Formats: sequence, structure tokens, C-alpha cells
Amino acid sequence: MLLNNWHARPAGMLVVVVIAVGVLFAGTFSVRGSLVQLLHRSARLRSAQADLQSVLVLRSDETADVEARGATATSRRRELRRLSAGLHSSVRDLTANLAALEMPRSLAAARALGADVDTWASTVRRATITPADASLNATLRRRILQDVGEIESRLNSEGAAAEQRTEHDADRTIALATLASVVVVGFALVAIRRRAAYTAQKNVADALRRAFDPTTLPDTKSIRFSAKSLPAAHNAQVGGDWCDAYVLPDGRVFFSIGDVAGHGLGAAVGMSRVRQSLLAASLSQNDPSAVFTTVNAVIHVQRAGLVTAICGFVDPIARTVAYACAGHPPPIVVDGGEVRLLPYGDVPLGVDVTAKYTTQTLHAGDGTTLILYTDGIVEYQRDAVAGEQRLLRVARECTELRPTATAEDMLGRLIPNGSLSDDASVMLIAFRSARSLGSTPSTPS
Repeated sequence: MLLNNWHARPAGMLVVVVIAVGVLFAGTFSVRGSLVQLLHRSARLRSAQADLQSVLVLRSDETADVEARGATATSRRRELRRLSAGLHSSVRDLTANLAALEMPRSLAAARALGADVDTWASTVRRATITPADASLNATLRRRILQDVGEIESRLNSEGAAAEQRTEHDADRTIALATLASVVVVGFALVAIRRRAAYTAQKNVADALRRAFDPTTLPDTKSIRFSAKSLPAAHNAQVGGDWCDAYVLPDGRVFFSIGDVAGHGLGAAVGMSRVRQSLLAASLSQNDPSAVFTTVNAVIHVQRAGLVTAICGFVDPIARTVAYACAGHPPPIVVDGGEVRLLPYGDVPLGVDVTAKYTTQTLHAGDGTTLILYTDGIVEYQRDAVAGEQRLLRVARECTELRPTATAEDMLGRLIPNGSLSDDASVMLIAFRSARSLGSTPSTPS
């Protein structure tokens, strides 16, 4: 089933692949973001540590200046004010870096340091420093040193924890991206295997179609047969469509076209049995309805499933067509520029073993063309009514513009891109003018 639905229903697998690719790309960018964040945090941390070191250096300079015995009071106050400005700048940068690093404990200690530096700076700006100011300065210098030590301790602790969290996030993202890449690669391998299996199955199906198609159709001085079949564009399994025409010993031509429900080997086997049963019945029955009655009984015995079909006899001498229809789309006749649907009906083969079938008769004139087809033709655009109207229009165009039009010509106009959702077959039975001398046998594609 997976192989059968590979082209028909790829949406589920496509969604999973798209999600996996999205996760892979998201993971890649997330890893990049985590690494960039880690680098930024490391840079901020180094900057904060440099700011802290600057505070220590300036504090040492301030202590040395205060204790300098040979300096004058004026020069000492000038130098202390310079150091105060440097300390304010370093503490401000340190606070900004700790806020960016989201280290609340270190940030609280840095703000306490800033308050102590502000208090100390307000005393050194005074013109006269009293003994009480000197005592306060000494206390503040010790507190500043303690603040610096506290910040350094908290910075190391919070920095290590933050770095560990960032690395953990990066590792988790890398693992997720790796898993997504494994999923993508896995689906790619599955897709390759399924594609190979699909191609092999389609090659077998194509070989079966060629084996089931008749190589040569009857062609007499008065009647020309042509047929063309197209497989579904995205179906690797052989379908149940067929079309046949054989010259019987009495000179009449027996023809049939039909469709066995389903696809695959079962449909192919059922189609082969129905075709052989039709041919066998045509050799012993002279009436299309009797042929269908016989074949319907055989289908029930063989459990061949549901079959729609048209079969009939063409008399090239009397120029008549006797046919019966078993649940199949109606035949089309083109005669003298007039295009019309012929009578049809009755139930498909395989539905009711007691079903009765009706024989219809068509009297053909010079240039009359009978067109038979399977439902894939009219359901080509998912609208059977519109498809039937299109078929009638193309039938008129082909026979008016080119009296020798073939089934291939019709299919080329009906389905220009050759893409079908279901198998389709067309058979043309064209009655030549009495003056015609005949031609070479026609071969279906």
C-alpha cells in the first residue's frame, strides 16, 4: 500500500519531512545563537572582571596618594578627585555589565560599592578634610575593598553557573538538530528505496500493458479500426482497461472495450479472463446480449469483480454494428457532421448473475465513425458532464477536420499534456466510403 500511495498520497510524508527540515534549520540557528550568546557572555564577564580590577588599581592609587607624605594638600585633593572620577566610571561600567549578564547578586554588591564610592568621593571634594573625614575615608576604603572582594566572589559563582546553563542549552539544541538531521536522512533513504521500488513496479506494469494490448487491429476496405490507451500518470500498477477487435471466421469483426474495477495484479488477471471469455463467447454466440449473458455467468463463477464493457459485431458487408452495453459510458457516433450519443444502459457484469442485456443496432453510412471509450476519458478533469461535452466537441472536430482521424488524434486533443488520474482507452471504428480501396493495417499505441 505504501508503494501504491507514494505518488497518490505523498502529503503525510512531505509534512513530516518539512517539519524535520524546519527543526534542523531552527536547531542550526539556535546552536549558532547559543554559541554567539556564550561568546557575548564571556566577553561581558571579562569586561566586568576588568572593571573590578580597575577599581582595585584605583583604590590602591588613592591609598598611596593619601599616604604620600611629601604631597601638598592642594595636589593631593586634585589627584583624589581624578581617582574619584575613575572609580565612578569603573563602577558604572561594572554595574552595566553585571546587569547585562543578569547576575542579581553581583549586581546588588556592585550597587553597594557604588554607594560607598559616592560617599567617599563627596568627602575628598571638600576644601578642608577634618579628622572625622579622614576617619570616615579610612572606613570607606576598607568597605570598598570588602565590596570588591564580595563582587569578585559572587561574580565567579554566578558566572560559572550562567556559563554552565548556556553550554547545557547549546548541547540540548545540538542534540535536537542532530536528531532532526537523522530524521531527514532517514526519510531521504526511505524515499530513495520507495522510488526505486515504484520504478521497478511501474516497469512491470508497463510491460503488462504492452503484453495485454493487441498488436494489430482489423483493417478492411470498408472499415478502419484504431485504438489508443494511456495509463494513469502516477500509478505504478497496471489498470483494468482494455480494447480488442478480432476478425471472426465468418468475416464479421468482434470488438470489445471495458474496464475491470481496481488496479494491480488482481485487476490485470480479471481483465485477461474477461477478454478471453468475451472472445470465446463471440465464437459461439451471434448476438452481443447473449455474449454478455455468458460472460456475466463466467465472471460470477470466477469472482472477477465488477466490469463495465461494450461488445459488438461489425458486419462489413451489411455495414451494421450490433452492440450491447453493460454499465459502460455511451458510444458516440459521428455521421454526416452530426454527433450523438447512442442508446446504452444495463448493469455492469459481475453485479447480477440473472441480469439481461439488450442488443442495439447501428446502420452505418459512408464516413460514419463509432467512438468507444472508457470512463477515464470523461473523468479526466473530475467533471463527468463537462468531460462528456468536451468529448463530443473533440469528436466532431476530429472527424470534420480530418476524416482519417485516429484514436491517438482524439486523445492528443482531449488530453494534451498526457496526464491522467485514471487509465483511459479510446477505440474508433470508421466506415470508409465505398470508393475507398483500403489501406495498411492499423496498429494501436
